[in-house]
Amino acid sequence: MLFDTEYVVFVAYTDPIEDTPVVDIFGGEVIYDPDDGSYEGYERGHWWESVPMATEDGVPAALDDIDTTLTRLGYERTGPWHGPKVTRRGERYVSDGTAHLESLGGPTTARR
Repeated sequence: MLFDTEYVVFVAYTDPIEDTPVVDIFGGEVIYDPDDGSYEGYERGHWWESVPMATEDGVPAALDDIDTTLTRLGYERTGPWHGPKVTRRGERYVSDGTAHLESLGGPTTARR
């Protein structure tokens, strides 16, 4: 099967109403230094989806458990979690990663 790899940004937090962890997934853009091409960071793009995180027995997942669910859904975290970051809506943890999407063909397609 052929896949396209897209850069994404993960934002993990606890939903205040459901009291369970959720990961919002956004399209992302990698930022490079224009002079030397070194990696500088990432910018969050458009929202893709929100994924509730719970273990098989319904217990809310810990940050360490999130990778298992993301991998099952075709995502891969490629950086460490940063946080907690405090926002007006509560604490957030942020990380970067990739999404492996089934390809429609074209020059960016790679085998996985």
